[in-house]
Amino acid sequence: MRRGGLATSLGGMNLIVAATTLAVVLAGWPAAWVLPIGPPAGPAPVVHGFDPPDQPWLAGHRGVDLAGTVGAEVRAAGPGVVAYAGPLAGRGVVVVDHGTLRTTYEPVTASVTLGDAVAAGQPVGTLAAAGSHCAPAACLHWGAREGQRYVDPLALVGTGADIQLLPLDERTLSGDPPPPASTALGWPVASPHVTSPFGIRVHPVTGVLKLHDGTDFAAACGTPIRAAAAGRVTDAGERGAYGLQVTVDHGRLRGTPVTTSYGHLSAVTVAAGQTIPAGHAVGRAGDTGLSTGCHLHFMLYAAGQVTDPMPWLPAGQAASPPTRLASGPLPRPSDGAGHHPSSPRPRRPDPSLPHTRPRSSASQVTLPTLPKKRSVGARRTPHRAQRTQARRQRRGHPPCLPLRHAQR
Repeated sequence: MRRGGLATSLGGMNLIVAATTLAVVLAGWPAAWVLPIGPPAGPAPVVHGFDPPDQPWLAGHRGVDLAGTVGAEVRAAGPGVVAYAGPLAGRGVVVVDHGTLRTTYEPVTASVTLGDAVAAGQPVGTLAAAGSHCAPAACLHWGAREGQRYVDPLALVGTGADIQLLPLDERTLSGDPPPPASTALGWPVASPHVTSPFGIRVHPVTGVLKLHDGTDFAAACGTPIRAAAAGRVTDAGERGAYGLQVTVDHGRLRGTPVTTSYGHLSAVTVAAGQTIPAGHAVGRAGDTGLSTGCHLHFMLYAAGQVTDPMPWLPAGQAASPPTRLASGPLPRPSDGAGHHPSSPRPRRPDPSLPHTRPRSSASQVTLPTLPKKRSVGARRTPHRAQRTQARRQRRGHPPCLPLRHAQR
């Protein structure tokens, strides 16, 4: 007991010493926060500002994108301890814990490790190209979260750092506002008909309530699927639940980096690295992956964030989704009499047959409850014996009682 108590006391003393050391180090760090890339005191080269969503599950920009060059030094914005440093979802990420606040930096090739104490302005890595929100250009996505709430990281640097908004599209020298943005994308299918819009829904296969991260368009199996805009194919192949999928990088549209993807294809007609014009066939519609039938799952990434593609498509030309039934698939088109042209027509019931004669709810007959099945070795009831004798008489056998009844 004395040895265990001594070990516990030493362990507690170690924790106290470590906490005291960290507090001393934190006290020696400068209180001012700095920008993580570019001049520490500004101006901040903001490419995309902080634009949080109205609801946690909606699309939005939960940080700021700061312009930079690949290999540029990335610094910790404030004093803290490295909580994560390594790859995450295909890009390098560094997370610094500042107590009640955490800041994130991506894409970054980390030069620190988990548990390292860093000061404000201390390098944590270099800017990487893979996973950039501004692809093909390089930029740093800087985020800040207090508990479960995202906050504007630029507010951490106070008023000491000026903010410089970089132009994302054409501006006039006179200072007049830019012309209204026109349609950026074309339809990926010839006859656009939305069967399931972007948003929260119950997955038709898994039954899980989750975000539907694209728009589903009706498309018969084998229908050509076309690129919504000119661009470069960055990916083409099998992608899990999305089945055969093609991804096209369109560069900047409306001043925003835009990427589209086309899922559940039955065939792919392009290859990664290929440059294609708008309207070029990227594949054919199918139902590969986690799908209930042939259709196109059309996705759009704006500045690296999955976004509702409909505002980017021509307005007023797509048919609205049909009304869903209480359960089951979407209603199929009919020939005017309620029958699908390719479906066999139902047989008309024959009134001469009792089992096919239609009955109304008022003429329903309640059937008597049948006796339970007799188990092996159970005594045969008199009612059962009477039925047995009637059956023997119909077959021409002389009537007789079972032996156990005749012995009574």
